[in-house]
Amino acid sequence: MQRTNFQHLGSAFDEFFKKKGFYKKMLEVSAKESWKEIVGPVFAKATEKIFIQNHIMYVSINSPAIRHELMLNRNTIKTKINKKIGKNIIYEIVIK
Repeated sequence: MQRTNFQHLGSAFDEFFKKKGFYKKMLEVSAKESWKEIVGPVFAKATEKIFIQNHIMYVSINSPAIRHELMLNRNTIKTKINKKIGKNIIYEIVIK
């Protein structure tokens, strides 16, 4: 018996996660992990907390100087995160 409906493993996982409602959460976790890679080790070390709610990424920073620098570059960071994930999951970044 020969199967005719082959599917790539990656697309099978995507389909499974979409059906179970985990796909959006998986993208959010990817966005949080991308933050560390995109901003670099110095800025990532100053990051205290990251959470995403309604497509808005909230980031708590413990250094006023780093906070200011990130606020100036948040649109660039947002674009890079969305590009890395491959989906437009983050609409805005709020830095506090």
